[in-house]
Amino acid sequence: MIENILKEKRNLINKHLAGLLKTQRPEHKILFDSMNYSLLSNGKRIRGCLFLFILEMFKVDYLQYLDIAASVECVHTYSLIHDDLPCMDNDDYRRGILTNHKKYGEGVALQAGDALLTFAFQLISQAKFSAEDRCKLIEILSIAAGAEGMVAGQVHDIQIENKSIELDELKLLDKFKTGRMIKTPVDMAIQLTHMSISDADQLRKFAKHLGLLFQITDDILDYKEDNNEIKNTHKNTYVSLLGLEKAKLSAEETAYKAIEALELMQVDSYILTELVLYILNRRT
Repeated sequence: MIENILKEKRNLINKHLAGLLKTQRPEHKILFDSMNYSLLSNGKRIRGCLFLFILEMFKVDYLQYLDIAASVECVHTYSLIHDDLPCMDNDDYRRGILTNHKKYGEGVALQAGDALLTFAFQLISQAKFSAEDRCKLIEILSIAAGAEGMVAGQVHDIQIENKSIELDELKLLDKFKTGRMIKTPVDMAIQLTHMSISDADQLRKFAKHLGLLFQITDDILDYKEDNNEIKNTHKNTYVSLLGLEKAKLSAEETAYKAIEALELMQVDSYILTELVLYILNRRT
């Protein structure tokens, strides 16, 4: 069931994204091609879907907020383009195709990432709802993506490369590097639905555990993809620190905590429970 619902929402977001980035200026074509190359690749759209799911839970017409789902996906894509660059992870492939800098060159890829980041804020600023909500969403996204959020996590990751760390430090790193951009669509939906304080508190607890779950399962999948050998031995992961079986157990415990938070909500959160189980058991 969740696979079909995710596919429906993913297709909706993909169709919307495909109509956003167009230019009539030939000298700008390579930039827009580079932006679209990564933005429209085979992404899971978990963040955008999560945002739409919560709006739907609270009976909000989510179709009017597709630009907001798109803004989160633009920031996520920018982060992936930059993460793949030679000065960062130096990856040649992502989602089964050449990384952006391998396709368009390092300079264009860098600019495409920058342009996607700024375009995200353009989308929110031009949205057709109250200025108060627009300003709040811009604040939420800028904090989550910036020096108090995802970028801070990236820098922390650079600093600990080739160093041994404890599990608590890895969790702190991932709270910022991965968790903040999982929590962002939740915070945005809370702002737009004006839900009860109690439900908002439970959703934030859910988001904290979901972000951690996503990273643990990512680490497990990376381990399995390389024939049970960690591809980047200099990287600190939940598998390298805990071992595969304990990492799986940690994922299960984290999923349970996410679901436990949802069970205390005053609305039917079945779809989010299904999303948790989908992420826990995902194969890609």
